[in-house]
Amino acid sequence: MRLILILALLITNFSVFADDARPVLVQVEEETSYQYKVLFRVPNNGRLDAWPELEFPAHCKDLHSSEVMAGDSHVQHLILQCQHSMQGGLVEINYLSSNPGFYNLFQFTDSDGQQSSQLLKPSQNSWQIPEDLSKDIVMQEFTILGIEHIWAGLDHLLFVTCLVLLTAGRWKQLLLAVTGFTLAHSLTLALAALEFVYFPIPPVEAVIALSILFLATEIARQQHENLTYRYPILVSSSFGLLHGFGFAAVLMDIGLPQQETGIALLGFNIGVEIGQLLFISVLLFVMFLSMAVTKKNLREFFNSGELHKKGVLYILIIYVVGSLSAYWTFERLYQFF
Repeated sequence: MRLILILALLITNFSVFADDARPVLVQVEEETSYQYKVLFRVPNNGRLDAWPELEFPAHCKDLHSSEVMAGDSHVQHLILQCQHSMQGGLVEINYLSSNPGFYNLFQFTDSDGQQSSQLLKPSQNSWQIPEDLSKDIVMQEFTILGIEHIWAGLDHLLFVTCLVLLTAGRWKQLLLAVTGFTLAHSLTLALAALEFVYFPIPPVEAVIALSILFLATEIARQQHENLTYRYPILVSSSFGLLHGFGFAAVLMDIGLPQQETGIALLGFNIGVEIGQLLFISVLLFVMFLSMAVTKKNLREFFNSGELHKKGVLYILIIYVVGSLSAYWTFERLYQFF
């Protein structure tokens, strides 16, 4: 009963976190000399008392504004006329009460198509637009954006967790599985972000949740002779193609800089991989620490046969992963009806 209550609490908290991971988006684009077009989009997570407001540098005036509901998001369009460039100025999101957990994604594009983007934590509600929009800045900021996105994307992290549980103890298989996942999602990320291919996001998100549930079920069954255990690279590569479309959805929302598209895409992809490798390192450290505490060796922890012999940490991880992925699968499928 205690384990069931813990799982229920985790599912509730993590499902809320997954919704909050959708960022508030502020896009500022220079159209003519010192005139800017602004897009301000706020997802509805059900915990907002009122829609937040934008505050711009004092030398900018609002010429026109309009508001609409697009899906479950509140979208505001503005036209600003400024006395001089907004670069170096401060853009701030004012929440009337407090930020209920939204990440804040700011983006600025100048008249030459040079772009700067930054994803800020819920506690950071203001952004100073960089004065220098060089190629190095674009690479740096999109790399950071990729790292932050992978750590905010809980479903992608749980899929990587399953790959570690599926192959750990067989380091060659782990390397192949992670490499296959990386190459596959890098391919579809690039193709989708550059608009060579397109898949609707809701079905993709549902299948991503299903992919995690599939792996969690396979790990719980502990049938080491089946195809999933023998050739994990096939599974990781196949589902990696779908996860790439999920990553691309973020870039399609953000938009790639017109003049530095390749650099931005490369930086974001590198950031995703850095974030993924950092997560795997942390996960393996926790597992090795658990082995030291429980005095289990590597073989006992990962390859001891039946699930109930794996230890409390291993069992808790796989049941939390399985429960969350099942919840997400039904939740995302329900959106089709």
